[in-house]
Amino acid sequence: MSELRTYEGNCHCGLVKFSVQLPALESLHACDCSICTKKGYLFVFAPKSAITVTKGGGTDGLGADVLVSYIFGRKQLEHRFCGTCGVGFGIVNTVQGAPVALNARLFLGLDLWALPVQESKPQNDAPYVPPVFPGLAALQVEPLDEGEKIYPGSCHCGAVTFALKSPWLLEKKGPEDMENNVAAECNCSTCIRHASIYTYPRPLTRVPQAAAPEALAEYFSVTGNKFVSTQFCRVCGCVVGLRVVGPPNAASLPARVQEIIKKKCDMRPVQVRALDVVLGLNEDDRGEWERVKGAVKRSKGSEEGKPYVVPE
Repeated sequence: MSELRTYEGNCHCGLVKFSVQLPALESLHACDCSICTKKGYLFVFAPKSAITVTKGGGTDGLGADVLVSYIFGRKQLEHRFCGTCGVGFGIVNTVQGAPVALNARLFLGLDLWALPVQESKPQNDAPYVPPVFPGLAALQVEPLDEGEKIYPGSCHCGAVTFALKSPWLLEKKGPEDMENNVAAECNCSTCIRHASIYTYPRPLTRVPQAAAPEALAEYFSVTGNKFVSTQFCRVCGCVVGLRVVGPPNAASLPARVQEIIKKKCDMRPVQVRALDVVLGLNEDDRGEWERVKGAVKRSKGSEEGKPYVVPE
């Protein structure tokens, strides 16, 4: 039997902290069902006895009544996530003795990009029908400029829906003189936990959105400069994008600087995983999603700025 090692992990805000004993990880697991695709989970499987939740264990030692639980379909699997920072803890199976599917994105000091991922398909699940943004039909009859495409999107439960009127196909690169002109993935402490792949459309009007009252939560990183918040659904925990707010003292800055800030804030970064195209519900979407994944630009945000320190 392989020697066990201890992995430690936490959600980004530190509400939940844990350790788990596992053989040294040589690969991770991903499922291509609708919720796992939107969340971007990278799983490891462990018996409950191997997991020690040192903070936020709740009533069952796995975050019950501390984390938010999202249950759908056969009502057998609890998708647990932090209601403060939106980070997915993993899946707790209500069947007695079933292993826990921990989200390895929470592990500290683990290079996720260096490990191979074994992908699997769900069994016996009813087909998922994506929620529809109420304004989609009206948007689809508007003329598009050359290269533009409309991408519908939503959280998983449908409390938040939107559409992206992208200036270019996501598998393509925008104009060279345009900032943030490609779909991008970052391994900073926040983005790696949210499985974030972002596209950066301008202006804000390119991403009309509809959300049920109080459905949209915001998280300002405990390590960031509070210029940007992550937006996620309070019900299912799916990240849908970012909100750029700029520095809190913007009003006191010179007019020229204020104009630059205003321009930078006139965009709504979209979580690509929240778009219907990633679900691969038809052959065209499956092909496009593969091309998009191949075009995503990775950056090592973990090596920039202040190092992440786990909150107390």
